[in-house]
Amino acid sequence: ADVAPDAACFAVAGPVSDNTVTFTNRNWRIDGYEVESSLGIKKVRLINDFVANGYGLLTLDKVNECVTLQEATPVVGAPIACVGAGTGLGECFS
Repeated sequence: ADVAPDAACFAVAGPVSDNTVTFTNRNWRIDGYEVESSLGIKKVRLINDFVANGYGLLTLDKVNECVTLQEATPVVGAPIACVGAGTGLGECFS
């Protein structure tokens, strides 16, 4: 018996609005609600790929998975930045 997942989250390279993305460099559009319907998944959410990176930053083991580039005293609750090249200059803050 095939069983569909209850939920899915897809990180996409483009701006997401109302659970829909129109890719910057392609004439493609993905609607998360249409994906729910066509695949029988109860909840599908599309998030920007840099937003996904930001969530990933929050899960890193600072001792075993991070490399310090410049020593500084951490400030509890201060933003964490993620910046990288892509279609443009992607950024997110956690």
